[in-house]
Amino acid sequence: MKTVRTIARHSFGLSLALIALICGFTLSAYAQGAKPSWTFTGSLNIPRHHHTATLLKTGKVLVAGGGTNGSDVLNSAELYDPAIGVWSVTGHLITARTGHTATLLQNGKVLVAGGRSSASVADDLTGAELYDPDTGTWSITGNLNLRRFNHTATRLQDGKVLVVGGGVNEHSPTAELYDPETGTWSVTVLNLALDNHRATLLPDGVVLVTGGWDENDRNWPTDNSPLNSAERYEPRTGLWSNTGELLTARVNHTATLLANGRVLVAAGDDG
Repeated sequence: MKTVRTIARHSFGLSLALIALICGFTLSAYAQGAKPSWTFTGSLNIPRHHHTATLLKTGKVLVAGGGTNGSDVLNSAELYDPAIGVWSVTGHLITARTGHTATLLQNGKVLVAGGRSSASVADDLTGAELYDPDTGTWSITGNLNLRRFNHTATRLQDGKVLVVGGGVNEHSPTAELYDPETGTWSVTVLNLALDNHRATLLPDGVVLVTGGWDENDRNWPTDNSPLNSAERYEPRTGLWSNTGELLTARVNHTATLLANGRVLVAAGDDG
């Protein structure tokens, strides 16, 4: 009887050792040879560019507006379901727009603001809309104070949304705050009339704005110099201040908040 139990214990021990060995080989192989890869997923229903993509609280992704390969500006929107890799059509925007921003609000709705309704600068928009994931429909909310295109939008820690720059018609160094509770916008003044810059929310709630063009110091196409400046917006005081300059002036770059609190600014255009 003891012999049977001993054999059973040895067999069980050998099985655990074999499993551990297989897992060890698998992890080692992954660490040494496995590489990240891309796979195709479902295609959008309509080709588009300069649209927005917003991760909803449901886990789905809302894609809204943008342009086609021609000159058309779209008012259509689609939802991507990562669980099944399929795109489905959802409610149309009230106004067709491209070069706009889309921001997830704390209540789960999506704020779409500004942009352009055609290829013409004269068609920059002040309008803003809200998407309701529960109904798949859009509703009008308060208008921006200035027409804006190629601006940035950042949700602050208190739930308000800070829209910066992009007022290319007015060339005004302004930013605006959207209050979801009232659906209204209020103006705040920054130092430069920016567009094609980047805005990053820092862990302490401050917004860092980097690079871009100063529309008041830009003479297209002969003078198209990007900026190396950076500004900080402090929501608690509503004030802007200059901070350390970028080592390289750039526009249309990326700015990514890292886990250590630093911001990685990469690539872009030097003019």
